[in-house]
Amino acid sequence: MSKTPPKEVTEYLATLTPEMQTCMHRIRQTILEAAPEAEEGFSYQMPGFKYHGALIWYFVFKNHYSIFMPPGLLAPFEAELSVFGRTKSAIQFPLDYPAPVELVTRLVQHGVAENLKKSESKVKAKKLG
Repeated sequence: MSKTPPKEVTEYLATLTPEMQTCMHRIRQTILEAAPEAEEGFSYQMPGFKYHGALIWYFVFKNHYSIFMPPGLLAPFEAELSVFGRTKSAIQFPLDYPAPVELVTRLVQHGVAENLKKSESKVKAKKLG
């Protein structure tokens, strides 16, 4: 019988090792502090947040943990993020790397600002159209 994947954040966090639980709780708390109005949810089988659109997700893999953001939100941080494993929309950290609180704070704050700009532009365009 196969194990059912978690369907909510607390259920997912409970599946992690104590060390990774600590790291993921710290990332979660950092996101909540950086974007208190963001809506927490669980999608793509990962915990994440939305704020006027997709904002950030996080997940632990066998050999690393990752933070996922829409690629456009990561673009201004390319040089700084080059020291980590990367995909188009993910930053990969070694399992023993401490939760990057300051980096996550800046990424989330940037994401919030960009999503707000996009949202306001859509509202203005709708009013004009």
